[in-house]
Amino acid sequence: MSAHLPPTPASSGRGVHFKSLKPGDLFWADLVLDPADIAYPGSCSAKRINNREASKRICIVLQIQDKSIEATYLATFDENTTLPTDLDKEMWYPFKPAAPHGQYSSLAPQRNGKAQWASLRSVHKVSKEQVDKLGVPGLPPTTVNAIIRAMDAVQTNLRKKK
Repeated sequence: MSAHLPPTPASSGRGVHFKSLKPGDLFWADLVLDPADIAYPGSCSAKRINNREASKRICIVLQIQDKSIEATYLATFDENTTLPTDLDKEMWYPFKPAAPHGQYSSLAPQRNGKAQWASLRSVHKVSKEQVDKLGVPGLPPTTVNAIIRAMDAVQTNLRKKK
């Protein structure tokens, strides 16, 4: 999985206490990702993911808890406008110009104009006091709520399949 992100958090984010964030804010985090989310099996990212090593990702704040941030992450898949065919469409919410798919219509475009998808597979808990917040406006509440509703629906469907 490739996510053409800015080179380093230091060059694109500023350290802030996690309690200063709000839903919709974007920040950098090191996450251990699910191997089912690998789009390009031969990539360096795929090797890290398969080895259960953390990968640096831009994340969306979904909710702030007492001691952690609940978040999901964004992926660009080499800036393609269609989701790679090996990925489960139910697990990815597109942002314009990414093409809508399945039950998801594309969300409003990100500030950088790149096709992106929010992962719906799981909520990641980030427990760092200081995080690198991106210096861009956060996502609107309607977008965050749409992602949360889709994540809830995915989890409900997964429970039904068990």
